[in-house]
Order: sequence, then C-alpha cells, then structure tokens
Amino acid sequence: MKIKTDFVSNSSSTSFIYISKDELTKERFFDAAGVELDSPLSNMFDDLYHAVNDAIVDGTKIHREDELPSKDKYPDFSQETIKHAKEALSKGHNVVIGGLSSDAELPESFLCVESFEIESSELLISAYSNYW
Repeated sequence: MKIKTDFVSNSSSTSFIYISKDELTKERFFDAAGVELDSPLSNMFDDLYHAVNDAIVDGTKIHREDELPSKDKYPDFSQETIKHAKEALSKGHNVVIGGLSSDAELPESFLCVESFEIESSELLISAYSNYW
C-alpha cells in the first residue's frame, strides 16, 4: 500500500475551438445559445460569455492549416470540427483554441466539466475535449 503525503490536485481543464468570421460578442453568444438578452437566465449566460470570451482572447490564434489541432494533442476534436476550421481558415476567418480551468470561478469551472457545443450561422464553439 502506498500513501501519498504531498498535495493532491483534483483540477481539470478543457480545450475548445472557436470558429467565426467575427469576434465573439455578447449578442452573438446569446443568439447562438438561444437566450434573449433580457431572459431571467441572462446573468448566468453573461458569466458564461465572459468565461468563454476571456479564454478566446487569451487563446491560441490559428493562422494556417498546419497549426490546427492534431489527434495527438487534441484527440477529442472531431474530424467535422477540424474540417470546419480548415474551411474557415481558407476564408480568412478566426480560429482560436481556448482553454478553461476548473480552478477558475464557477462559470468557467462549470463549462470545464461539461462537453458543449454552441453553434449558429455566425460561429461555432466546440468543447468536446474534457479532461478529468
């Protein structure tokens, strides 16, 4: 029997990909999530928007196809998502890999423990890469 005597972490992180012609705005995020700005849930979605947008701003901007996630580095990004990213790059659109941490505030921590995809005609945010 082994007994661990030092610090044990239960934190996790999640990667997601953001694909869009334009920068993420609160209005686009709410529209893609199907939430009205004056909804009773707007405060919660505002927190979620800020968590995602901060991660996009701090994320890794992808400029070329060879910078896209590989199966070795991000095995859970679907081929459909990678195809979508390649098409977006060919049109000069934004492709960003963002990260969320369970050590952050509650909205970011919540997103970190769930697989999610937010899609509209203007954007795609895909987070099927949850790591526990």
